[in-house]
Amino acid sequence: MLDLLLAPESFLLSERYASAVKTLGLAIFFMPVLPLGCVIALVGLSSSTTLLCCLHPAHTYRHA
Repeated sequence: MLDLLLAPESFLLSERYASAVKTLGLAIFFMPVLPLGCVIALVGLSSSTTLLCCLHPAHTYRHA
């Protein structure tokens, strides 16, 4: 029961892709104002992807 309560929410690939495209699109849009925006966005995307993979590893067992 505790495993079900602590299990992470599923994150769909389409939502992850849409979030990444939105972040990069906004960084490119505001690039004339903040030239380092694209670098900051890429660092943020890579760190968020790494954190999602490391904090919520795939379960190696099946729920009965």
